[in-house]
Amino acid sequence: MKGVSVGNVRPWRGTGVLIVSLLLVARSVQAEDAWWGRDKALHFGVSMLAPPGGYAAGAALFDRGEQGLLVGMAVGLGIGVAKEVYDIPGPGAASWRDLGWDVLGVATGTALTWAVDRLFFAPVRRQRASRPPLAERSDDQRMRAYQRALEQQLRSAFLELRKSQVPPR
Repeated sequence: MKGVSVGNVRPWRGTGVLIVSLLLVARSVQAEDAWWGRDKALHFGVSMLAPPGGYAAGAALFDRGEQGLLVGMAVGLGIGVAKEVYDIPGPGAASWRDLGWDVLGVATGTALTWAVDRLFFAPVRRQRASRPPLAERSDDQRMRAYQRALEQQLRSAFLELRKSQVPPR
């Protein structure tokens, strides 16, 4: 089977060259790269904080929470890999150990995000799923739902109006 190509360029060849370059640079720096350095804590912390943000974006785009978790993991790993690729030309020192701490941080952040989702948001989703959709409700139920939604919108608009008015002197 032939590889996917765009014009005369095959994207997988560039990825292979990038991985080999990262391996060569990382092996030359490994000697002075400690497993427990200060930069490892930074890699772990940043990678741990990325999955919740990615999950929030994914949850807004997709219906299922698992898809949001995958987006969160992709964001966290993407940040870590991008940092190491950025370090290859010389501004830093590309390191497999840094990437290892990134993966550990992403795993921790994803696990915490999953736990918070299950603890706080899964009951709300189950409650919403147990109610019939608006189109399947009786006319009275539908009218009350529209009335409640309208009341909430009017109440919030009224509160915003009151906040924006300057008190008389």
